[in-house]
Amino acid sequence: MFFLYSRDGIRAYICLSIITLLLSIPILVMGIWLKQQLSTECEAFLNAPFLTLGTLILVFCIAGICWATRLQGLQLCCHGYIMFVLLSTLLGYTIFALVVSGKGGGEPLARRAYKEYRLEDYSSWLHKRVDNSKHWTNIKSCLHKSQVCSKFHDKFGQDTQQQFFSRRLSSIESGCCKPSNDCNFNYTSPTEWIKPNDGIYSNTDCNKWENDKDVLCFNCQACKAGLADDVKRHWKKTGIVSIIFVILLILFSFMGCIVIENP
Repeated sequence: MFFLYSRDGIRAYICLSIITLLLSIPILVMGIWLKQQLSTECEAFLNAPFLTLGTLILVFCIAGICWATRLQGLQLCCHGYIMFVLLSTLLGYTIFALVVSGKGGGEPLARRAYKEYRLEDYSSWLHKRVDNSKHWTNIKSCLHKSQVCSKFHDKFGQDTQQQFFSRRLSSIESGCCKPSNDCNFNYTSPTEWIKPNDGIYSNTDCNKWENDKDVLCFNCQACKAGLADDVKRHWKKTGIVSIIFVILLILFSFMGCIVIENP
């Protein structure tokens, strides 16, 4: 084993720290990518832990290289163990993200290109997180500010019924900007539907729909499900790629701890 204060030991630790630094960059990039890929900024609170951990790991990698060149043994020892804890936390979070994103998906409809989404199809954690009244009030406000349905109307507002039914809508557009297919409302435009006065509906979302651009289906379970699906799909992509880098990072961090502990 390497001795911490020997030239070979220091050189080995610096090399391991540089490799760890290089491997940590894709983790941070994936966090930034995930934030940009989400349909709106309204889901950013679900991505915050991933981005925060990625940033911390990058900072500690740089600190490890700086400390190694100054030969400060106690700081290196603390650095090695803090890195190991951060990486173990990131691994746990990545596994959690994969588990959470394992359930759910859109329901295909006959003679429709878009899908519809039901909140109960998703993992219980994501279900509860999105369905929480306090969280949803903030998310709904954010969806209004992001003008997701105004943009939706600008894109498809001139469509005939058949043209609209052939559109591949995003999960948020499908869930928040139009009524559920169960309602069988009469089509006027993508955000304006005629609701029968005497309609009786098994889907409670039908009673929540309003043509008012500030209401639409923002209070619907389908809107919450659409947002859950958007998060689920991107978490799954990110988790699969990230777990490979996380395991490699833990391996090199563990090797750094061995270098420190074994004179």
